Amino acid sequence: MSHQIVREPCGTEDDLWSRIRSYYPFNLLAGRDVLDCCNGLLLILHRSSVPPSSVPSQYYVCNPATKQCVAILVNPNHLDPIYAVLAFNPVESPPNNTNNNYKIVRFASSASTASITYPPELDVFSSVTGKWVNHPVPLQPEPELYGFKWLCKSVYLDRVLYMLSYTMYLLCFDLNVDNLNPRAVKLLNKGKALGVGFIGMSKDCFYYSNHVENAVLVWSLDHDHKWILKHNICRDDYRLSPLFVPCALHPTSEVIFIAIPRMIFSYNLKTNQFNVFYILQEYRNLIDDGCFFFPYSRCLVVLNDFTQMNDMPRNKGLEVGVTI
Repeated sequence: MSHQIVREPCGTEDDLWSRIRSYYPFNLLAGRDVLDCCNGLLLILHRSSVPPSSVPSQYYVCNPATKQCVAILVNPNHLDPIYAVLAFNPVESPPNNTNNNYKIVRFASSASTASITYPPELDVFSSVTGKWVNHPVPLQPEPELYGFKWLCKSVYLDRVLYMLSYTMYLLCFDLNVDNLNPRAVKLLNKGKALGVGFIGMSKDCFYYSNHVENAVLVWSLDHDHKWILKHNICRDDYRLSPLFVPCALHPTSEVIFIAIPRMIFSYNLKTNQFNVFYILQEYRNLIDDGCFFFPYSRCLVVLNDFTQMNDMPRNKGLEVGVTI
């Protein structure tokens, strides 16, 4: 297999960050305030600069395509509200339906100290009810998954929320049922992989990818929760940094985005061709800084109880946001 790198005009970090900051009715102080992006909606955390007893922090669910933003109070039980993700599918909320349904999901503070007697819990906010609901989520196997840590990156597909744990398990929660039907699926190549890897969605299919030995491997997950190897991207055919980390999938094309410390490549899984997609400023490092990469595509669902955002540009097509 041969690989070709094609250099194309790339945006700078300042250009992209300036565009992101212009979307919201408050001053985003850091890229990490962008917690998640799911099917066209963004989850933002606006931290309060005064004591929590006076003005609590707020989540904002924003739709850049329709210039809308909804303020949601952070659950007071969450000591650190940054570990929250967004679950939304426009198919479940047609454009003419003002009673749209998105959810904010966060592991409760008991997750890192959970035990067989006290299983972990998920707190779920629903835009339909406007309330947070607590759900115990006993997981198997025990006790390996108790006391675990989780990654912020998530995937929402077919009403199921997927999250990664540092114990090398994929955690699955069905947000359509009251008990969430919790399930843990063991990840592949434990001990050989470089870190936990990443999860993504493309063309309504779920994928898991990781750097294993000298290659980047991409698997899909079938309905029986079995892994199927789809792609093998070998690193021996070109000279790049050994830090070679898959970070995102294009939602509608067979393209995977791969990061090295100061650059992001797009790799076409059909043509085996690399393109230089994004170049970071010299003083930043994509890998060491712990960046998250969010593919974004426009969605015209109207949010209920929204505030208008002024002078916000409309987006066209796909953008990949780099939050630092």
